[in-house]
Amino acid sequence: KDLINDSLDVFKNKIALHNIEVAATLDSHLPQIADFGISHVCINIIKNALDAMPEGGKLEISSGLDNGAVFIKFKDSGRGIPEEIKARIFEPFFTTKSIINGTGLGLAISHEIVAKYGGKIEFQSELGKGAEFTVLLPKENLENA
Repeated sequence: KDLINDSLDVFKNKIALHNIEVAATLDSHLPQIADFGISHVCINIIKNALDAMPEGGKLEISSGLDNGAVFIKFKDSGRGIPEEIKARIFEPFFTTKSIINGTGLGLAISHEIVAKYGGKIEFQSELGKGAEFTVLLPKENLENA
């Protein structure tokens, strides 16, 4: 819960400036995660969601436990991900943003961090209907995180 709230705090000015509604449904009974890597993952996915909603929108974040895995879902009402780039979004240096706004490393590094815990990042997106990213982390691998 704190991890998500701290990650959102990084963007509080951008959220207010771009008129983005944030709805968080967070399970407070999850293991505490002190690893800054997982924080980086959350910050990166939130940044991408906000970048996809320059005219405003809604960001829904939820967390919980499902089949022995901690999940964190990020769903935005942004532009969505075009079909032709879906297979490449975790590639290092692949970006659709200008060099000022992105290096193409955020999702690649996030993917590596999550894999370190035996987890994965899944996503669904439809052009014009936003995107949903789900970070899945096996609970037993988070005991010392």
